[in-house]
Amino acid sequence: MTPVNGMTEYMLVDPTLATLKPSSVDITQAAACITSAPTAFNAVKYIKKDDRVLILGGSGGVGSSSITLAKLRGASYVATSSSYDRSKLIDLGADEVINYKEKNWWEIEDYQKNEFDVIIDTVGGCNFYNKATLVLKTGKEYGYFIAVTGDDPRPNISSICKAMKFMANMPQRYIYTGFYSDHYPQYITLLPYDEVINLKEVLKLMEDGKLKILLDPSSPLPFTKEGVQEAFRTQGSGHAHGKVLIKISE
Repeated sequence: MTPVNGMTEYMLVDPTLATLKPSSVDITQAAACITSAPTAFNAVKYIKKDDRVLILGGSGGVGSSSITLAKLRGASYVATSSSYDRSKLIDLGADEVINYKEKNWWEIEDYQKNEFDVIIDTVGGCNFYNKATLVLKTGKEYGYFIAVTGDDPRPNISSICKAMKFMANMPQRYIYTGFYSDHYPQYITLLPYDEVINLKEVLKLMEDGKLKILLDPSSPLPFTKEGVQEAFRTQGSGHAHGKVLIKISE
């Protein structure tokens, strides 16, 4: 199973990069879990039992899976920022949903007094880290800021020089915050991981009924010109509410 060329009817796949779908897992749910849920599985490994967790962008593919996985890791409290249907995110395991159009999470007095242990940022932007220092424990106190997309969710890597500059900047904040852990939360950029192993773990959780993938209300879209265009518009907007899927065939 792989997201590359995911809208082709037939493709060759290296068997070392694939895993079998459990028979009890719905094919739509299995297709929706690829990439985002394994990434979330990788992000939540920094969460310990009884941790307070804030997930930025809780209605996206990675964010929505992170809510459930954080609770499975033993988090005592999970808050998330989203303007999406609050009840759906509560059903996934969120304790509180902050509508970012109405309230700034970094200004909430309770969060400033009771700081988070982990913040998972699926939105991207260096300003979020600066704001997170107001409500997140320091690195010395094992406070982690997990940057799923890095400082820039849509980096300009149109040339080799720009790509090299982007890659060179990635470890700088990690090193700096590690050195000054008395004052700043530890900044973590998610690095490449074994996606197949994580995918197997995710599918096992789905098979056991412990994880359900949130689908965008538009999905699954039909495999037509209009359906594909709508899928790319929704995904490109940065405001998809769950995974965006196209149904190629029955």
